[in-house]
Amino acid sequence: MTHARPLLAVRRSIAMPSRAERVGWLVLAVLACMLAHEASYQLMYRGAGSYRTAMTLLGHDGYWLGLSVAIAAATFTLLGVAALQLRRLQREAATTPALSLDESSGRAAYLRLVGATWLRLALLALLTFTVQENLEALAAGLPLRGLDVVLGHGMAPFLVILVTTLTMSFVVALVRWRRRVLLGRLAAAARPWARASARRAHGPARPARALHLVRGWGSRAPPTVASTSAL
Repeated sequence: MTHARPLLAVRRSIAMPSRAERVGWLVLAVLACMLAHEASYQLMYRGAGSYRTAMTLLGHDGYWLGLSVAIAAATFTLLGVAALQLRRLQREAATTPALSLDESSGRAAYLRLVGATWLRLALLALLTFTVQENLEALAAGLPLRGLDVVLGHGMAPFLVILVTTLTMSFVVALVRWRRRVLLGRLAAAARPWARASARRAHGPARPARALHLVRGWGSRAPPTVASTSAL
């Protein structure tokens, strides 16, 4: 059973449990929110004195430093986990044949993934920013501001969040795309073994289902692109 190992690798490397996946998206959303928060406040309250006064009056002093350290640690942990998984998948897929499709197909798949990642991350970051700013207002004894926290000041927070999440999406999508490519190679290598097992156990082979094991951070199967693409 020469293809048993790739199939086991696919099963072991399918999408993270839903709880861990949600935690990953939450970390990314809070990171995007904090980066956008810093950028938008620097734009709205120019000068070190104005910035510090706004942070104090709007209720940031009590927790901002601790939250920043916690999110930085969570982000580095998330990056480490992704790097280790990609390294393991690369090692497992090294002995499998490359899947041949033209380079433009790989770029198109990656750009589609960037768009999907941006949409999801931007919505999460906007929601996080809105909730955070309104809770801070309550803690500081100020009235709730609702959506004005992202749409006020010439929509500066809204635009900064969009730019921040777009920048992050290129990196996040690259990790997701590379993971799907490697899982696609493992799944393709496992299919002949799966068909042979099905014939022995159930007679005529059914359509291979190995690719259904590959779900990544999304619902679509991995793109069949050349696995020699660099990260």
